[in-house]
Amino acid sequence: MKKALYVATVDIHIKSFHLPYLKLLHDKGYEVHVATNGDEIFPFCDVKHQICIERSPFKLSNLKAITQLKRIIETEKFDIIHCHTPMGSVVTRLAAKTARKKYGTRVIYTAHGFHFYKGAPKLNWFLFYPIEKYLAKYTDTLITINNEDYSLAKRKFSKRCNDIQYVPGVGIDIKKFDVDVEKIERSKLIKEFPLRKNDFILTCVARLDKNKHQDFLIDVMENICKKHDNIHLLLVGPDELNGFYQKLVKSKKMENNIHFLGRRDDIPNILAVSNVIVSASMREGLPVNVIEAFSASKPVVALNCRGMKDLIEDDINGFVVNNINDFIEKIDFLYSNPKKNIIICNNNKKKAKEFNVSHILEKIKKIYRLWLRGWFVMFNLIQTFIRTIRGEISTKKLIKNGLKVGKNFNRQGHCIIDPPHCWLIEIGNNVTLATGVYILAHDASMKKKLNYAKIGKVIIGDNVFVGAYSIILPNVSIGNNVIIGCGSVITKDIPDNSVVAGNPGRIISTYEEYIKKQKKSMSEFPLFGEEFTTRGGISKEQKEEMKEKLQDGIGFVK
Repeated sequence: MKKALYVATVDIHIKSFHLPYLKLLHDKGYEVHVATNGDEIFPFCDVKHQICIERSPFKLSNLKAITQLKRIIETEKFDIIHCHTPMGSVVTRLAAKTARKKYGTRVIYTAHGFHFYKGAPKLNWFLFYPIEKYLAKYTDTLITINNEDYSLAKRKFSKRCNDIQYVPGVGIDIKKFDVDVEKIERSKLIKEFPLRKNDFILTCVARLDKNKHQDFLIDVMENICKKHDNIHLLLVGPDELNGFYQKLVKSKKMENNIHFLGRRDDIPNILAVSNVIVSASMREGLPVNVIEAFSASKPVVALNCRGMKDLIEDDINGFVVNNINDFIEKIDFLYSNPKKNIIICNNNKKKAKEFNVSHILEKIKKIYRLWLRGWFVMFNLIQTFIRTIRGEISTKKLIKNGLKVGKNFNRQGHCIIDPPHCWLIEIGNNVTLATGVYILAHDASMKKKLNYAKIGKVIIGDNVFVGAYSIILPNVSIGNNVIIGCGSVITKDIPDNSVVAGNPGRIISTYEEYIKKQKKSMSEFPLFGEEFTTRGGISKEQKEEMKEKLQDGIGFVK
């Protein structure tokens, strides 16, 4: 019988997010195992293993957890191991190193939000990034759940990890949140909380801790209640700070407007009576509480952090703000504009469908299926072979031979960077070479006649995009902030802040003018998110929707 293992640090993570995936594997005939630090028994789980894993990376018990898990893996010989949570992923990948080679076990890791990201504390980069980089080579598939992490993983780990995928979250059963407040009296949905007819309810569903930043929401309430004393804040989630926030509320004498509901099983009912869902979290992967808010057709006001930006479009399904004054302003706006509130609610009902658990399950199913059939391994071998016969020398090898490349270099397929003279080529930061670009540091057109080939340096600055099937000839310098149109032939230097197209390439506008023009178009034509791409798992319905919206012109996709 085929076997699968799910690993997380604590039981609540499996219970909250992964029961549908256990069911998926169980229904496919797998013997399903779960390993956590906890003794809870889950449905669709055939064998439960308790290991002494801890959340803190500094706990010595994690070393014992590696040994425990290694013993389990060696005994059971799993086909697939899927690990979650920061320490769960570290312990699992170290424990499964031997099994990957010995038994062909495939290790999949879902990163629910990297601790290192743009703007993260330097300590996070110093501590967590090297660990993740090292463990990437023991990861067969790395799944990221937001765009920022996906881009980061592609830049930093693609040379070590066989496969990096984008899957938008863990999925939500949106039917659970379809609570009819018209049929069930509002005040009866939360019996212990007596709602008055004109109460305006803000709700935050998240564990009480420093990262979730509920003290910010308490400060918001302290200010906004001076203007609207009928606004209430419900803080829903387990307390991990031993009453710190309760004491803070008491010191501010806000007990009548801020209410602690603890861990709850009736989240759909709580969201149903709420007017606005709020979040002050400082770090998220792809926030489940926001997707739940969409499922309940509620607007969201949240502090700006990664993950939030993937979900919330300002004035469409809520607001992402940067400071307390803006936060208060948006709450006040929604309080004073019930018609706008209704429009946002309707938008969110449609948005929620993108994150339905059935949609996400299909994406995960494809990943499992491909690994079990060995298709990923075969694909990588074929891809390497094709690149070799095309003359596409790897970037790593070119760098070894003298090519200079800056940060965030993106080289798409079929690109040729002059292998015999690559040390004459310098490429700056944030440069993208689209499909089929040729960069030549030599011209051999007169080699037979003169016995010499012409050579020259090629220098490409920062923030440059080179369109598909363009050619850059020797002795050319390209400045910073430059866009080169598809099929262009670059024969001479290009100054900073230019947009170039044609054969030979000519300046057609400034960089700023082009960006301004595109921004104007974005306000006039349809916009499509990551979910409308093949990497985002676009559905048949979404394809038809895109075709319909593009009948009268262009659009824009992430």
